[in-house]
Amino acid sequence: MFKNGIAIYTIHSTLAGKEKALGADHTLTLNAVNNVGALYADQGKLDEAEKMYRRTLVKYGLAEMSHQIRWYSVHVRVHD
Repeated sequence: MFKNGIAIYTIHSTLAGKEKALGADHTLTLNAVNNVGALYADQGKLDEAEKMYRRTLVKYGLAEMSHQIRWYSVHVRVHD
């Protein structure tokens, strides 16, 4: 559990730095947002993961595809 806390803190710090330096819409920032989502998904925190994935999709202008996140969370992650 302690390692997970450090990982979340580290990746959120990285994300904050990228947002400050590059802006919220920069592709490297969006990659960091996606990485936070992946970390949450790996931890089974699917609601938090979905929020981060949706944020990435909205910024990329792909909000109409965001329903696929729910499908992925329910169908693919369960079978890993």
